Amino acid sequence: MPTSKTETLWQVSLEAPAASEEAVIELFKRFFGETISPSTWQLHESPQVKVSFYTTQLPASASTIRLQVKQGLLELAQAGLDVSFSKLSIRKIKKENWAESWKRHFTVLTFGKKLMIAPSWSKRKALKGMVRLVLDPGLSFGTGHHPTTSYCLSQIVENAPGQDSKSSMLDIGCGTGILAIAAARLGYSPVFGFDNDEEAVLNSIKNATRNHAENLLTFKTMGIEKMSLNKKDVWSLVCANLEAPLLIEKAEPIAAKVAPAGKLVAAGILTHQFEAVQKAYSKLGFSLEHSASGGEWTSGTFIKV
Repeated sequence: MPTSKTETLWQVSLEAPAASEEAVIELFKRFFGETISPSTWQLHESPQVKVSFYTTQLPASASTIRLQVKQGLLELAQAGLDVSFSKLSIRKIKKENWAESWKRHFTVLTFGKKLMIAPSWSKRKALKGMVRLVLDPGLSFGTGHHPTTSYCLSQIVENAPGQDSKSSMLDIGCGTGILAIAAARLGYSPVFGFDNDEEAVLNSIKNATRNHAENLLTFKTMGIEKMSLNKKDVWSLVCANLEAPLLIEKAEPIAAKVAPAGKLVAAGILTHQFEAVQKAYSKLGFSLEHSASGGEWTSGTFIKV
């Protein structure tokens, strides 16, 4: 939550075609600064997504912002992106109503019969044997609703160890910790997550404690370049929900963390960049087992052969 004492927040949202999600996020950051953390929802039974963020202060009047965004959308259209039927919303809300505004979008997620992600206000109970995680949204958050996070969670569930087997899990760029926490609660051991953002790691630790997983995993603030060079330090499942350029640039150290016959779940990849990521890891002895697309994103699971 923001530290300002003001009793209001501004909610800025733009509905646009799913294929233009990344472009809309970059447009927001151009006008509102790199420090904002836009979040995206796929609108129910619609090809549109809604990109939103909250701020305590607008950089200009609402009318000026509307003109700027309109011009920005025109530039995107001229560049060949589909931004038709885009709808901008700028509204002031009271802090006490902030959580209510999220509730309309943050619904319960389930992954098979093994995992449920639910907000604290949900009364929906998990099925017998299903792990139920509680994760409330914040002004900057990852809840599993984004297609890249959702894919990672589905693969963690798909590859979860059985009663007579063991699997370890490494979460590269842990964010809110949702992937590592899910893995720990599903029986992976050991589980380790790291991020170069100290605030993200602190948030991950809080979420782990809330979900009774604090003794089942470890989080640390560090970058990929600080990963251990020990050849025995390898993991059954490695999740790397990162941008494509970083996945390609750091392919060798990331690949080195995957155990023989282990799997790498790579996400955060724009569909037109997926082939380049696949080629980078194919050169390092990985074969693509599975891939899926959502909106403008494509994620994949690679086996180390």
